[in-house]
Amino acid sequence: RYDAVTLGNHEFDWGPGGLAELIHSGIDHGFDVPIIASNLVFSPPDRADDSLEQLMFDDMIVEATCIALPNGIKVGILGIMGIDADRKSPAASPCWFDHDDGALQKQIDRLKQQQNADLILLLSHSGIALNGSGEDWDLSQNVHGIDVIASGHEHIATPSALVSDKNQTI
Repeated sequence: RYDAVTLGNHEFDWGPGGLAELIHSGIDHGFDVPIIASNLVFSPPDRADDSLEQLMFDDMIVEATCIALPNGIKVGILGIMGIDADRKSPAASPCWFDHDDGALQKQIDRLKQQQNADLILLLSHSGIALNGSGEDWDLSQNVHGIDVIASGHEHIATPSALVSDKNQTI
């Protein structure tokens, strides 16, 4: 059982409308895992992303969530699509992804202040390399308050967790 998932570039292979159809089909077949899309932005003048935007309006896709573990610890969860994954998803248009570290920082601060999150987990479709370089490493250096980054996109399995200079685990 998953507590949350985020979107990657291949989820957008059939465009925003195709993704919306896939999500609706999943829901019709019992899929009830929160879809976290913290940096997904819609284009109001263009109607091609309206069906996906409606899923966010209906809280089937959310910017963030906070779950309480059985031991009482509250985990704030965010999910982002990285820059390289964004480049590899041209069919996502007219949706786009905000890669501003400041916007992510505000969401982390909001989870901690308004939802009393004890820990912050970032589901990232950005990537990390074995040598500690990559978009997620950069996030760990530039955005404060992330405790764990679950990193995808690069298809690299690290033999153990990487710990950044800022004591954030990737």
